[in-house]
Amino acid sequence: MGARRGSKRRRRGAIPVAGGSGDDLISGLGDDVLLRVLELLRDARYAARTGALSRRWRGLWTRVPALHFRFSSTTMQFSRDGGARRWTPWPHGAAGTRRFLSFVSDALARRAQAAEDSALERLAISFVLYSEDVEQQAARELTQQCIQASQVWIWCAMESRVKSFVLKLRVPLRDCHRRINGEGDKEHHHPMINLSNLPSNAKLVTMNLDLEGASIQLPVTAVFTSLADLSLKSIDFPVGSGHLLARLLSPACCPRLQKLQLTNLGLSSDGVNELLVESSTLLVLELLSGVGMLSFEVAHLELKTPILQVLRIGEVGYDCIRTLRICSPKLEEITFLEAQPNHIDVDGELPCVRRLKIYLYSHTLDEDYNDYYYNNNASIRLLRCCTSLTHLEVSLVITKVYMRPKG
Repeated sequence: MGARRGSKRRRRGAIPVAGGSGDDLISGLGDDVLLRVLELLRDARYAARTGALSRRWRGLWTRVPALHFRFSSTTMQFSRDGGARRWTPWPHGAAGTRRFLSFVSDALARRAQAAEDSALERLAISFVLYSEDVEQQAARELTQQCIQASQVWIWCAMESRVKSFVLKLRVPLRDCHRRINGEGDKEHHHPMINLSNLPSNAKLVTMNLDLEGASIQLPVTAVFTSLADLSLKSIDFPVGSGHLLARLLSPACCPRLQKLQLTNLGLSSDGVNELLVESSTLLVLELLSGVGMLSFEVAHLELKTPILQVLRIGEVGYDCIRTLRICSPKLEEITFLEAQPNHIDVDGELPCVRRLKIYLYSHTLDEDYNDYYYNNNASIRLLRCCTSLTHLEVSLVITKVYMRPKG
């Protein structure tokens, strides 16, 4: 009886082996399969921890073609439908934050030494630090360290020739920008990501930079010959860099650009008064803004985009664009969200536009504003040029009229 019970216990505790080698079945799989398993993990932290399983797994995660790094100083993240979801956060406090910054930098340094056949193709980094989660002094220091680390990360991504790069930062810079935008010291300096000497990347297809208002010195000579999808969000550009932004959006830098989204950009009129977007490949252009926006002070926007199909401008914050010049005969959709330019010049007609959303004003605010605000000239101009509309949405704005006393 004792022997039978012992054998039964051994059968229950037995571990299947592959080919009698003594390794577990998962470790016996090929590298390609294991790399795919690691690639599906949502955070590179978990991939790195697999090195503790056995020698077979040690260092394997450094060959994964896609790495995702996520840090949040809070335990709660909210989904789009309003429901809450949780993931295990890094340890709270400054020490845990610094460990994350070091972990990402070390991981990318190791990937830079990887063999050519295990190149990094997709890199995504999300860093969310709320000022209330750390002391004020520590928040300022961590913000500085994060900006410096971000510069290294962007550089590593370009040198590694990644095909897709996403960088999302949320650092305590918002109060600083409120002061810069009219609530105090406009000479306040804050950390800058210097990309002036950034290397070119011929393989980059998608790039998304969301930097919570951090300043960026744009590249001077870098070229991205394969870049098709570019999104710049919550970025502040220093005075005098308007020409570098125009160059980044030009065929000289991005000859294959198809989708461009500019959201909450901080661009001072001291640096540029006009912005030209010229591209023979661009299909979708979105200029978006909203609550907590930076200042986008470009009086004149010109589009030389012969095959552009979709143009969306809004929300509040882009009403400072006084003149919009359109040379885009293939446009199919034009949408203005809560704001539209005061004057619109169209080169020829827009025979392909099927969907149009515009604003009409009930009254002019004042005779002094007729040339700039609250007039319907731009909307009427578009209606005359769009000769093949099938969907028209008009928002009527009822403006207040103040009567001046006579004499």
